[in-house]
Amino acid sequence: MQEMESGLAKIIKEIINSPEARYMSEMGKKVQDELPVVLKQFAKEIAPYADMARQFTVNVAPYLLQLAQVSARLRVYALAGEAEYVAWEVFPESFMEEACTVQSKEALLELIRRWLNNRDFIDVGEVINSLATNEYLKEVPVFCQAAKAYERNDYDLASLGFTAMLDRLLSAYSGLITNTSISKRVKAISEKIANDGEEALDDYDAKDYILITTYTKSIELFGADSRFNEVTPDLNRHWIMHGRMGRKMEQVDCVRLINMLQGTILLAKLQAGLNI
Repeated sequence: MQEMESGLAKIIKEIINSPEARYMSEMGKKVQDELPVVLKQFAKEIAPYADMARQFTVNVAPYLLQLAQVSARLRVYALAGEAEYVAWEVFPESFMEEACTVQSKEALLELIRRWLNNRDFIDVGEVINSLATNEYLKEVPVFCQAAKAYERNDYDLASLGFTAMLDRLLSAYSGLITNTSISKRVKAISEKIANDGEEALDDYDAKDYILITTYTKSIELFGADSRFNEVTPDLNRHWIMHGRMGRKMEQVDCVRLINMLQGTILLAKLQAGLNI
């Protein structure tokens, strides 16, 4: 027994003093030293999402919630935001007829998936071409490659590129899209509806309402803090950028990201007092 204990002690000592063990110890110390720095940088990168979510929650969400209860049609746009689908045009009447009967964001997303190839609903190529003219995206290799990947149906690669470009745009526009003038615009629209009903909205009012309603909720959900040991979210920045989605990206996922890019640009225009 003593010989066995002596032999075991010798083996343990050799393991502890081995190059491999020293390497693991050094790596553990390095992780311990650098992890706070990494987490700090990560927090900095998601700051635009967090700031936006706080601003919208306080100044915008209460009005949007009230408006969504006015009619089935307005509720569709609120549900689109829950499905992380950004829009800026009135949905086609034939789409709305189906959408008004939908009871969940999952069901609405399935309906959107079926309509993606209908140009009356959305012309994705046209949206991509518009994005390609933006000062922060044009001639950026990642955006160009993501667009090409989308055209090839390589949706996993495309989603990574579009997510990275969304980070880029949010950093560029974050000072604009968190401005309280957006909440003032929502309040003005809500007062029109409260006084004269949904029919009181003209084309510009309707487009502004649709954009703000769908964009604010979409970006809040997309940028939400979500731990990797929790249930996989439908569409989330952290999970995509860290390769944790655990499923293949689909066309509808890329379109949702493309629309978030366009929505960011349009919301900045709205803030600047320009028509979208």
